[in-house]
Amino acid sequence: PDLVHAHSAKAGLAARLAVRGRLPTVFQPHAWSFEAADGVVAHLARGWERFGARWATRVLCVSEAERHTGERCGIAAAWRVVPNGVDTRRFRPQGDSARSGAGPLVVCVGRLCRQKGQDVLLTAWPE
Repeated sequence: PDLVHAHSAKAGLAARLAVRGRLPTVFQPHAWSFEAADGVVAHLARGWERFGARWATRVLCVSEAERHTGERCGIAAAWRVVPNGVDTRRFRPQGDSARSGAGPLVVCVGRLCRQKGQDVLLTAWPE
């Protein structure tokens, strides 16, 4: 290939180890692996990401927060941020509940896991 795009932690590990900088490589963490772990595993994952970043031509993040997390953890990279897009014409409330003024409608699309932060959303909800 002319370019390798590794999307997610496992693909990022496999692709960067296989290519080791010999081809242009874009790594897209889409949530850092070390955020899904604790203790020694999180420490090792942070170390790997610091090391593996040298084999990524670009590290592509879906938010400034994801990029800041990487920087805060000592990952030095050629960063780019491209936010996830949402088609607000297609994904919008419909029907009576959308017009009733019954309160806010919140949609969280993602895997139900600690890494995605639904627990943070639910804790913050009363505020």
